[in-house]
Amino acid sequence: MSRPIICEQCHKVIEEKEDLVTASIFFRVKPYHYFCYGKDVRGARSVFFTNHPLNGISGNLSYLLTLLMTVALFLFTKSFIKYIALVYLITETGLRIYAYCTYSRHLKM
Repeated sequence: MSRPIICEQCHKVIEEKEDLVTASIFFRVKPYHYFCYGKDVRGARSVFFTNHPLNGISGNLSYLLTLLMTVALFLFTKSFIKYIALVYLITETGLRIYAYCTYSRHLKM
């Protein structure tokens, strides 16, 4: 059995994958309960720090938009900005893989 996954907000064990929201805060991936993430995002912490979910519908949509934007920049521009977008895409991909390997795959459906 793997170690329990503890919510960053309420410090209780996260039992199921549906309850898990992994968020990226300054290149650190933190686990939350779905409800606790909603409470934490509404606070002042989200105004000053980037606190976006890596899993769930909004996380998947933002990743898809990032992927499409990076492909479009590579196809249609010759400026340096496309390399910045590529670095961002690689970072997001790495964070998502890390979140899956560290948290999501250890939980039951």
